[in-house]
Amino acid sequence: MREILGVGIGGMIGSVLRYGASLVARTLWESAWPISTFFVNLTGCFAIGALSILAEKYWPEHRTLHLFLVTGILGGFTTFSAFGLETVLLYRNQGSTIAILYAVSSVILGILSVLLGRSIPIN
Repeated sequence: MREILGVGIGGMIGSVLRYGASLVARTLWESAWPISTFFVNLTGCFAIGALSILAEKYWPEHRTLHLFLVTGILGGFTTFSAFGLETVLLYRNQGSTIAILYAVSSVILGILSVLLGRSIPIN
């Protein structure tokens, strides 16, 4: 139950942080580029990289803290950070071929899934 609460509370915090970061990014940079999402994804990837190293080195036995920070806060902030970490871990543990296949197929199939979802007739 503690782990579920950690993820839930962290997710709420991460979602609010994402909204705030999006507002800041849109205020600072006016662009046709989707700068808010780009900014959130890059900062989330940086944060998950730093937190994953800290967790491995200093908090390996604190599963609830890891779930709160990584799955909760960063999951609410951006799932792209999890994608980035998973790709790096695949590269480290399985090699470049699997990591590249995962990254490319995730992006292409993700975009195709959006197109498929948007093609559903809604009346």
